[in-house]
Amino acid sequence: MNQLVLSGKIKSAEPVSYTPAGIPVLRFWLIHHSSVMESGKARNVSCEIECVVLGGLVNLLTNLNADADYDFTGFLAAKNLKNPRPVFHVTQLDGLENLS
Repeated sequence: MNQLVLSGKIKSAEPVSYTPAGIPVLRFWLIHHSSVMESGKARNVSCEIECVVLGGLVNLLTNLNADADYDFTGFLAAKNLKNPRPVFHVTQLDGLENLS
């Protein structure tokens, strides 16, 4: 199974681009902070991850409140064949009550 749910804030975003088929694409960086249990102990975790969203969600993401947390759902895939680093492909967005 390849499904990721991560909450966080959008740190930065590139300008919207388009695929050759005309589908909008937005690349952005997500900042996540949380506290989790690991081996019976609380641990504070933080990370930044590169994300991409295609299609109809692009318009929603460009209007997000930069100071609010949202819940992003999607999957991980290699950036490309030459760069296998994982990129979070966002397919669903929750927490829209935080829209600016």
